[in-house]
Amino acid sequence: MKKAIRDKTITDKQQKLYIQRKEEEFERHIRKSTLHYSFGQEVQLDAAFWIWFGEEESALHLAVDKATKKVLYGWFEWEETTQAYMIVLMGMIINYGIPNKIKTDKRNSFSVNNARSSKSKLNITQFGRICEDLEILLSCNSDPLFKPNVERENGTFKRRLKAELRHEKITTIEEANEYLNQVFIPKINNRFSYDINPKKNMMRDNNYSKEELNIIISTRTERTIDNASSVKYLNNYYLLINETTDEVVSFKSGTKCNIVNSFNNKLYGFIEDHIYSLRLVEQQNNNKYNASKNGYKPRDDNPWRKFKIK
Repeated sequence: MKKAIRDKTITDKQQKLYIQRKEEEFERHIRKSTLHYSFGQEVQLDAAFWIWFGEEESALHLAVDKATKKVLYGWFEWEETTQAYMIVLMGMIINYGIPNKIKTDKRNSFSVNNARSSKSKLNITQFGRICEDLEILLSCNSDPLFKPNVERENGTFKRRLKAELRHEKITTIEEANEYLNQVFIPKINNRFSYDINPKKNMMRDNNYSKEELNIIISTRTERTIDNASSVKYLNNYYLLINETTDEVVSFKSGTKCNIVNSFNNKLYGFIEDHIYSLRLVEQQNNNKYNASKNGYKPRDDNPWRKFKIK
């Protein structure tokens, strides 16, 4: 296109496209003031891999507010997982409230990258469904400039946090998470972040109870009720129980049921806007007879084993 500009052979359509690309490049690198943003208007999430403590690499998940530069919550995990981001979201909601918008990259926890999955009904991730339930706008982009604040905090934490963890002789992930949220993040926020302006606060108050948040911030899997009015989940069978009467609720075979694995690892069944607790069905161990490769094999205490053939 530059050659066409020099030769003065560029068309009107090419010129409009060239001007549009130049404007996009300029907007990408322009320095925008955060004074135009309110607290909770935009929160950025990301994870950084590093040997933070010990001798193994781990992932530090962070949530950073764009307006105040506050680190809202952090969590260490051995891998970048959806569960870790759910923990960060829960900690952020409990401590500050519900944000208006969350910016992330395009990893599988947030965005469906599979073309086959995007055309099916499974076009939303577990984290995306949680954001819909909490009325949070989720925006994903793989460009690092899309979420510069959390990228900058990753660099700050790499320079400062690792040295402090080594100085405190922290070697386990449990100790690292405790030190991160109780000591390091408050110290970083007091030194580098701005105070929250009450007049410019878009962080919504958390009006959910602890139990409601545990159910909302959860993973959900669709299962089908079988002929025994039970549902199978992770190689176990469960009955649906009415929490009020503590009675077993029967459903027609083939009824769809969403298994809810809550934030505190409790299982629920969700059918037609009603939620039920799950009761594990004890499976009988039918080990009375042992099968061999060639067929039936008698037990060790079988009377016929007392007779010896001469």
